[in-house]
Amino acid sequence: LGDIPKSRKLADQAVALSNRSLSPSDINAIRALTARGYAAVRDEDYAAGGADLRLAHQRMQAQGIHGEALIDLLGPLAAVENIEGHGEASLQLTREALQERIATWVADDPRVGVGYNDVASELEGLERYDEAIRMWQKTQRFELAHFGPNSNETTLALAGWASAEWRAGHWAGAHNLFTEALAAYARIGGKPQVTQVYTAQKACVLEGTRADHASAARDCALAQKLSAAGFGADSPLHGDSLESTAFGEIEAGDLDRAKALLAQARKLYGDDPANRMRVGRADSELAGIALLQGQPALARGLLPGAIRDLHTRAYKVPPLIAEARLLLACTQSPGS
Repeated sequence: LGDIPKSRKLADQAVALSNRSLSPSDINAIRALTARGYAAVRDEDYAAGGADLRLAHQRMQAQGIHGEALIDLLGPLAAVENIEGHGEASLQLTREALQERIATWVADDPRVGVGYNDVASELEGLERYDEAIRMWQKTQRFELAHFGPNSNETTLALAGWASAEWRAGHWAGAHNLFTEALAAYARIGGKPQVTQVYTAQKACVLEGTRADHASAARDCALAQKLSAAGFGADSPLHGDSLESTAFGEIEAGDLDRAKALLAQARKLYGDDPANRMRVGRADSELAGIALLQGQPALARGLLPGAIRDLHTRAYKVPPLIAEARLLLACTQSPGS
C-alpha cells in the first residue's frame, strides 16, 4: 500500500483496460479513474490527480451515482482543491462527503467520524477557529463513544482540537489538550504514527512560544525521537521536528543553537521540489536570525528565494510570506 509508484502504474493499467472494454459512464470505469487520481494525489501530482478526479466527479454527477464510490472520490478531490488554494471549495466537498457518509450508512455509524474529522480540519485550515473547535469537540465525542479513549480515532480528534485551540491563541487549553493527546498516543503504543509526530511537533512549538522551557524540552525531544524512529533521521519529517525545536531556541535567545537546528533541517529538505515550502520556511527563519546577529547581507541573500518558495503552493501561508517580506524590507533599510 505504501508503494506509490507501483500504485500509479497499476492505476494506469486499470484506466487503460477500462478505456478498451467499458463505457466511460460505467461505474467501474469511473472507479478506475478515481483510483488513478487518488494515486496521483498521494504522489503529490495534484495536476494529474485533479484532472482525473474532476472528470470522474462529472461522470458520477451525470449518472447520479452516490454511496461509497462518491465518498472515495470526494476526499482526494477536496485535497486537490485545498492544495490549489480553493479553501471554500474544499470545505464544500468535505461537507458533501460527510452528508454522503450519513446518507449511505446512518448518522451513528462509526465510519461517519472520519467525515466530522475532515470538516473540522478544513475549518481550521480556513482559520475559522471557533467553528473548528466546536467541530473537533463534536468529533472527539463521536469517536470516544464508538472507539473509547485509547484509540487512534479519539486521539486524532483530541490532537486536532488541541491544534485549533493553539492556533486560536488559547495556549493554556491547548497545552492541556496536547499533553492529554500525547499521553493517549503513548498508551496506544506501536510504531510512531505521522499524526503522533505532528502532534508532538505542534506541542513543541507551542511550549517554545510560551517560553515553558521544561515542557518545550520534553515535547521537542519527543518529536525528534518519534520522527527519527518512525520515519528516519534523514527524512524531511525529522527536519520538521528539528525546525519545530528551533522556534523555542529562538524564543529562549539561543540563536546559535536555533541556527544549527535550522541548518540541519534545511539539509534534510534537500532539493526535492516537494519540499520547497519547507525550505522557504527554514530560510526565512535563518534570515531572521541573521538580522538579529547583525548580518543583513546574509539575510538579503536568503529572503528572495524564501519568498518564492513560500509561494510554491497556493494554500494559506500569508503570515509566513508577510513576515519574510518584512524581514526583506528591514535588510534594505538605510541602517542595514
